[in-house]
Amino acid sequence: MIPSLTVGQTDVIPSLTVGQTGVNLIFCFSHVFDEVQKNSIQIWKYGLYFLTVEYDNKPALAPPFIIFEHIYLSIKWVWKRTCRAEKYNGKQVSI
Repeated sequence: MIPSLTVGQTDVIPSLTVGQTGVNLIFCFSHVFDEVQKNSIQIWKYGLYFLTVEYDNKPALAPPFIIFEHIYLSIKWVWKRTCRAEKYNGKQVSI
């Protein structure tokens, strides 16, 4: 039951409604903040993964000497394709 208000009394019911609305807004913003925080951590890890992959794919030597690394990688590729191949049921399978 809503109490009747006279001229001298303060407005109690609207202040409770405003207070409840404020609590609800704080709750909603807190929930949104938690969701954004969870998503931002996942996006940060995703970006960190690609940064690591990019760093791993960079050549180890400076540009004038990168030819030596390409020669090494070519020899390594030929080695894997020819010398380390095994026979498995009549098919040649590389390791």
